[in-house]
Amino acid sequence: MHETNRERIRRAVDECLSGMDGRPSLEKRVLARAKGERRGPRRLSLALAVALLVTLLAAAALAAGVLTGWLCVRQEDVGALHGCVSLDGTLYLSTSGGLRTWKPGQEEPALLVSMDELQAQGIGFDTLIYADGDAPALLDRSGKKLWRWQDGALVCTLDYAGTPMDLAQERYRAAVMQDGWLFLCALPPEGTVYEADVYRADPLTGDAERLPLEGVTELCAWEGGLLAVACDVDNNVCRLVSVDPESGAVHTLDERSMQGIEGVACDGDTICAIVEGTLSLWNGTGWTALQGYALGHLDYAFAVVGEGYASLGTNDMQYVPFTEAGSLPTLTIRGYISADNIDADFQQACPGVAVSRAADPSLTARQVVEAIAAGDETDLFHVRMDGELVALMREGGLAPLNESDILLADTEGMLAQVADAVFQDGLLYAVPSLMHVTVWEGVEKVPATLEAMLEKHAAWTEKTPLVAHAWEGGTWTKDDYANLLLTTLITEAHNAGRAVDFREEAFVRMLTALRDARLPEAEGEAWLDPDEIVSLSGFEDMPTSGDWTYEPGTTPPPPSAPDWQLPPALSSDARQTAGANLLVYVLNPNARHPDLAVTYLEYLCGHRALDEEALIKPASASPVLHPQIEEWIAWIIEDQHARDAELGRATDEEALTASTDAIRAAPDSWAVTQGRLEAYREKIAPNVDLRLHPLLAGSQRRDGGVYARMLRAVCDYVEGGAALEDCLTRLENLAASAPDVP
Repeated sequence: MHETNRERIRRAVDECLSGMDGRPSLEKRVLARAKGERRGPRRLSLALAVALLVTLLAAAALAAGVLTGWLCVRQEDVGALHGCVSLDGTLYLSTSGGLRTWKPGQEEPALLVSMDELQAQGIGFDTLIYADGDAPALLDRSGKKLWRWQDGALVCTLDYAGTPMDLAQERYRAAVMQDGWLFLCALPPEGTVYEADVYRADPLTGDAERLPLEGVTELCAWEGGLLAVACDVDNNVCRLVSVDPESGAVHTLDERSMQGIEGVACDGDTICAIVEGTLSLWNGTGWTALQGYALGHLDYAFAVVGEGYASLGTNDMQYVPFTEAGSLPTLTIRGYISADNIDADFQQACPGVAVSRAADPSLTARQVVEAIAAGDETDLFHVRMDGELVALMREGGLAPLNESDILLADTEGMLAQVADAVFQDGLLYAVPSLMHVTVWEGVEKVPATLEAMLEKHAAWTEKTPLVAHAWEGGTWTKDDYANLLLTTLITEAHNAGRAVDFREEAFVRMLTALRDARLPEAEGEAWLDPDEIVSLSGFEDMPTSGDWTYEPGTTPPPPSAPDWQLPPALSSDARQTAGANLLVYVLNPNARHPDLAVTYLEYLCGHRALDEEALIKPASASPVLHPQIEEWIAWIIEDQHARDAELGRATDEEALTASTDAIRAAPDSWAVTQGRLEAYREKIAPNVDLRLHPLLAGSQRRDGGVYARMLRAVCDYVEGGAALEDCLTRLENLAASAPDVP
């Protein structure tokens, strides 16, 4: 029986919303897709409206035609995807189901070696795939062996245990063979992807040496040697560089802002990448843009296969043929990356549309103002809500969104602080995507005021610090207190509807106390962490030690209530507030595709991650499992029955039920837990503050911004380098120089 158009639409949408790797803790944000009912001001069901929208989108896309040759391979069909490599027009895929091959034109990958066969050879799941000459090869990180496909079988070519390749602490995350050398990207313990080390190893002996390459996030081979993406976080720059395999000499081919180059892949002399959100080919001196293409949020392996480009994440592999730019209507987005898979999901739900996102994590409202004034035709900006964005809304500098019933319905139930920000003068200008709420967390009680906090800190006698950045270690400094003091003064003035008074008694008294304070130095885990990001996911309640697994008869320890606390206030009569960064999408009045942009936003509001939806709309939120948990459990049941039937045995239904119940009971199976939701509703949500005073805008916090200079003035005083009156005068003059400051 042939599928009807409606059946194909429904299946395509359902497929876009499925897929997980069997370990929900690894994908807590990407897993979540919200579809709950919300009542709109015109009695419109948001869930129904979004469902109708998706159907209409897909129907329109089918009518318009899809990108010919485009393919998506799902995890549930082949297993979790670990890596890929392209050889002579064939894509080799390493998956949890085994080693597979695929060529453009094939409907699905073919099995080359099953996982059972791999395990019989002692090869486990923890492998990296790379090209060794004209054959695929595997680096088994657990077994510490190299394997090569030869004469229809995998052959061990090196046991590198005990050689210089056998790194004691670092973990390999990428492997590339070029000119007889094996180049390896290794992640140090506790390091970020921007702190990876690069080694050049002899694949025959295991000898290895570290190369002087810093910030390398991607490696690939090409006919000119070795290509790498090197990132300079401090200067917000990423570079595409060529590396001479013999000498290690580095030559810069292209330079962009952070995340401006990603997904680099090569085939011979063909270099392909996602550049400023657009699939592009290197022409020797620059990039030639192709048809826009949205990567999956967590894609990490890329390849040129034939006349097209493959990208791979744990949950799926996508392939798109090289197509001339403008072949499909392309929605353009600039700003922060999405926190979930929304771009790829929208593109797949509507295959007649492409999404191109120019990742710009440093985008500020000030830059949005400048872009609009310059005639920039980007459709949507994804930017932090701050005082400068509010000012732009009040001036009518953005396109209002009131014509969309779905977007208006989405505002129902939002935190009042959020709703007040996205509406200006009765017009809706912004659609929230996610919110980061920062609180203090720890076993000590946070005093109500900064003065009391400072006194407690100065009197601290424990060997470990009272308060410290968990991500940095070391006790809080006077500069940390200065930053909190200045932010708190500005916030309290803004909330009270008055001008900032730097001669306010409590502020001056705290300045003097901070200058005179002697803060004890200590190391180790702090009693208070001032940088805790509120999470409603049960992942945070998983045991940090022990051997708990999803096995029958095992029960995870009950989660403890989060010990979230509000930061201290400046004045004893002021309300303690939790600072929050709210990311929103705004519509450019110069947008090339305004209707498509609104459609994207309507799709977004029905597909936020469940925990993000609950943060923004806590009153209507409920504890909820990750949507894919029940699908995963259904697969486990089906697989167990199939295996037992194959072996000619009856299924132990009681044991199977116990096992699946254990999965449901696991904290990380929950997108939103009861305990965390209640704690957020009661303690934090009423006190969320978006820090909307213009002095706290993103552009003002940067080096050279007014806030950054004000903070420097405060630090100069508390560190003993300036007089009090000079400090106060500098602050007043700087505040007066800032635009849009009441």
